[in-house]
Amino acid sequence: MNKWLKYALEWSAIAAIVVAVLIFQTRGMLKTETDVPLGQLVFQSLEGQPVILESNDKPWVLYFFAPWCTICSLSIENINSVDAADYNRLIVALDYASVKDVEAFLSRHSLEADVVLGNTQHQRQFKISGYPSYYILDSAFVVKAKHRGYSSTVGLALHTMMAEQ
Repeated sequence: MNKWLKYALEWSAIAAIVVAVLIFQTRGMLKTETDVPLGQLVFQSLEGQPVILESNDKPWVLYFFAPWCTICSLSIENINSVDAADYNRLIVALDYASVKDVEAFLSRHSLEADVVLGNTQHQRQFKISGYPSYYILDSAFVVKAKHRGYSSTVGLALHTMMAEQ
């Protein structure tokens, strides 16, 4: 067999495995092209104030985490790689015992994005069944990409590129 054909087959097999894993990881999440109603996107700041997401002609990256999640701790700072000039970035804490737990988690990380508190309604609304999970929404709050589990800076860049298409 031609060595280039062999390489092409091997890379095709690897690509198929990667795609299968990505599909498996995102099962049960909101489907792409799903509209997330704007009026329901009200979170709470760490100080207890309401935070309402508003459209401003930039897409959104919503990163959902739990303070007890080890994978979240390993990957949360990767959201800093998403360019704030091009995207609104919001980190949403879920499944926490107290605000102090969230603050303790955040004190161990250097984050450039805003952090808000979510609740069980948000968890149901976004179909969050594992951490970390994130969605990329366009400026009209339509789901363009999604991911569950660890994502590197390269993974985030790939998802944002795919969401733009």
